[in-house]
Amino acid sequence: MSAPVKPCGLCLNPAVLQKSHLLPASGYKIVRGGPDEAIRSPIIVTPKKSFPSDKQITDYFLCRDCEQRFSTHGENYVMTQRVQQNGKFPLQELIRTISPIRNWSEREVYNVSSLLDEKTEQYLYFGASIFWRAAARQWVFSGETTVKIDLGAPYQEDLRRYPLGETEFPSNGRLIVSVSSETEMTDMALTPRKINDRHEFYFFGLLFTLVFDK
Repeated sequence: MSAPVKPCGLCLNPAVLQKSHLLPASGYKIVRGGPDEAIRSPIIVTPKKSFPSDKQITDYFLCRDCEQRFSTHGENYVMTQRVQQNGKFPLQELIRTISPIRNWSEREVYNVSSLLDEKTEQYLYFGASIFWRAAARQWVFSGETTVKIDLGAPYQEDLRRYPLGETEFPSNGRLIVSVSSETEMTDMALTPRKINDRHEFYFFGLLFTLVFDK
């Protein structure tokens, strides 16, 4: 099938659409890496069945320019900070160089503004782009549809315009990044879903949570 010419899902301009991913393709390198590469296909879990597959959640959705926006403003950097093929976890290691400002339940809270500086914007951009993609369309994988999240009309439009630089991140929105303290169970990815009053997705040691204050 040749790439269709349709309005881009993000900028809305007619263009030759690219094969876009719901979750970054580079994440699969973790699962497929190592000496057991030939047999370590991701396990796909759907409401009806579970099975190993190398297919990724893709569709013709964005133009080339918007694909590059997502890559250069968030994805390229964040993907170097999550769990790597060699077992290293750069963001976890970096956070361990400072002390928490608060202990809350079983979590430690850190002020990373001075630690990450302008890189904090990369996490904000990356998380917002994934949540927006999950809300903007119904993605289909191996005949199964993913759960389309509902951000609400004003928030969804704000999250579309934010990556384009047309508006700031919603002032009443909060994006929380939780970093796993474990060295196991970090080679997993879960697509965005709604839990009570928040939205979450998990990507190889990083839990992104999006909430909007009423």
